[in-house]
Amino acid sequence: MTRTRSQNGRRSRAKGAAWEREAASILRAIYPGAERNIAQTRSARREGCDIKGTPWWVECKVGANINLKQAYGQALSDGGDKVLVVAKQDRREPVVYVGLEHLVAELGGTYPERDGLMVEVPLPLYAFVELIADAQRHRIASFAALSTFMDPAP
Repeated sequence: MTRTRSQNGRRSRAKGAAWEREAASILRAIYPGAERNIAQTRSARREGCDIKGTPWWVECKVGANINLKQAYGQALSDGGDKVLVVAKQDRREPVVYVGLEHLVAELGGTYPERDGLMVEVPLPLYAFVELIADAQRHRIASFAALSTFMDPAP
């Protein structure tokens, strides 16, 4: 069956909205106020991040080919300072893409300043939630704990 461009666009928007709801539900385990920002769907212009109620500017992406660095850059240019990209590629586990400096700060630690150099790391979404939940419970902040969740693949 061949779909029209309009049908494809509608299907893509529905898929994106469903992922935003699912991502908000997952993040609610660590940020009880997390919810989909529906204000952005009610106007033609961009009004905030995809999920509100967290300390992050959350950008959600879903689809076959997701460029995490590009999504991270888009979120920064949209007004985010502390950016979290929550992505779900087709037939893969969801991941987050986050600035290491901000992640370490969220864990209660400090990250040595590197003259404006920002290091972004991909983490499995559920590992991120577990790591933040553990930090919230125990306020741990060590690179050793962080390294156990980091994906060794580039």
